[in-house]
Amino acid sequence: MDLSIPARFQIDSVLDLIGVQVLIPNDERAGLPEDVDLIAESPFEDNPALMQDYLPTLVDRTTTIQDVIISGRVNVNLAPRAVLLGVPGLGRQTVDRILASRGRGVDENSPSYRHATWLLTDDILDTAQMKELSPYVTGGGDVFRAQVVGFHGGSGLSARAEVVIDATVSPPRQIYWKDVSLLGRGFSLDILGAEL
Repeated sequence: MDLSIPARFQIDSVLDLIGVQVLIPNDERAGLPEDVDLIAESPFEDNPALMQDYLPTLVDRTTTIQDVIISGRVNVNLAPRAVLLGVPGLGRQTVDRILASRGRGVDENSPSYRHATWLLTDDILDTAQMKELSPYVTGGGDVFRAQVVGFHGGSGLSARAEVVIDATVSPPRQIYWKDVSLLGRGFSLDILGAEL
C-alpha cells in the first residue's frame, strides 16, 4: 500500500470511520492473485451497543478539525428544551428523548456522556443523523456560569453575584458579572457550609 498517494475520499467527521469498508487494490506485496483486491472492514461497527465501548475513546483521541477552540455549539447535556429545538435537525420527538435521557441522570463527567455522541450510543440518533448534527452540538464546554455567595453567618449579611467565566483563553477571564444581592442569599446556610 502506497501511503504517499492522496486519499480519494475526505473524512469530514470521526463518525465517517464507523461501519465502512475500504478497498485496498492488490499490488505485488499483498501476495494475492492479480485480480483479487482486499476489502478491509472498519474496526468500528455501526452498532450502538458496541459503540458504548469504543466511541468515547475514539472521539477523545481523534479529530478532523485543526482548531484548538471550537465555538458556537450547543451542549446537549445542559441546553434547555427551547435551545435544543433551535438546533438544525433536532425535531420535537428527538428533543423529548434527549430530555428524558438527561432526566435519568446523564453524568457529564462520565466518559460515555462527555461528548454529544452519547445520542448515538444511547440509540437516540443513528449514525447518519449524528453526522448531520455534529457541527452544532457538544457534550461539554469551557464557559462556566456560577453564583458566588459571600456571607457572615452570625449577622445574616450576604452578597451574591452571578458570573460567567470563559476558560477558552489562558488565563480564564470573567465575561459577565451581575450583583444579585437584592434577591437574597438564595441558598440555605447548610448548603453554603456555614457552621452555626
